[in-house]
Amino acid sequence: MAINGSEEPNATNSLDEKVRHLMLIFSIEASLPVSTCRVKRIRSLLINDSRSDHSLLNGEILEELFRELTSLRALDFCKSYNASWSSTLEIPRNIEKLVHLRYLNLSYQGIKKLPETLCELYNLEKLDISYCYKLEELPEGIGKLINMKHLRNRGTSSLRYMPVGIGRLTGLRTLGEFHVSAGGGVDGRKACRLESLKNLEHLQVCGICRLGDVSDVGEAKRLELDKKKYLFSLTLEFDKT
Repeated sequence: MAINGSEEPNATNSLDEKVRHLMLIFSIEASLPVSTCRVKRIRSLLINDSRSDHSLLNGEILEELFRELTSLRALDFCKSYNASWSSTLEIPRNIEKLVHLRYLNLSYQGIKKLPETLCELYNLEKLDISYCYKLEELPEGIGKLINMKHLRNRGTSSLRYMPVGIGRLTGLRTLGEFHVSAGGGVDGRKACRLESLKNLEHLQVCGICRLGDVSDVGEAKRLELDKKKYLFSLTLEFDKT
């Protein structure tokens, strides 16, 4: 459904509870129809926003979406790869209400931090935060997402470290970027050690960044990459923080 102006189209007003899958495509001057929140049994929602700022998806609108659309299995905030990151998008804490969510796409968004309540989404299997250049840290409780299979986070160069819980996501198939911590300070105490990746036996795609910060050669050896029989794509970057 294409929405070109601030007025809601008749089709949107007529949406009823039979709707299960919805894609909304917005032009520059359009706004999110209020009636979207009335389709309470919707299973998948894709919002394609062509504008360069975050005026469409602000905290207040997202909070209402999360409160009302609790049957969602897939939520995709599709944003153009050439969009501007000048604005910051804040994800509301009540995202925890989406207890059935399995797929969440926040790629190319101006997000600095994800709320800890995201870790209550125990059914989440795929989280896409690719090219969220502003993202500085992941939730400390990420280890609770035991059903996670794909963490797509390529292009998250501002991440200071990976939380300890990453090593508990033993079902992971995809880990776009593992950011090695330089150690020391608060970040050093919260950071997952490189050798913890040895627990992720099902990895198929993996990237490791800032290997230049690894001071203990033995830690790299304890990764046991040779034992990851499903691994077919491995990217190693030896830069430093």
